[in-house]
Amino acid sequence: MPQVNAFFDPATYSYSYVVAEPNGCAAVIDPVLDFDPAAARTSTHSADVLIAFINKHQLTVDWILETHVHADHLSAAQHIAKCCGGQVVTGQHVRDVQHIFANTFNMIFAQKKDTELLSTLFVV
Repeated sequence: MPQVNAFFDPATYSYSYVVAEPNGCAAVIDPVLDFDPAAARTSTHSADVLIAFINKHQLTVDWILETHVHADHLSAAQHIAKCCGGQVVTGQHVRDVQHIFANTFNMIFAQKKDTELLSTLFVV
């Protein structure tokens, strides 16, 4: 039976999860990339907590799942993938949301892959 480990992020009041199978295969769900709007800077502290857990338990990340486009935080999916491996996936309708964000915030997404876009989406 898989073990679900929840990690609460107080800054965004959201949860990220590491779901681990007994054989060591794992999925990361909705990882948070820290963002300081006043300084316009990001950091990986919250994601690094997940990475430390993954490393401590010698898990193999197969999937990094984004369950939705986040309006409350940036995604650390690319950071997790770089550090732990795994494929970043999300729902097919994320493109619809990206186009709405692009029009609303005058953003250009045309040259980026969908998984790269996840790390750029943020609404204040």
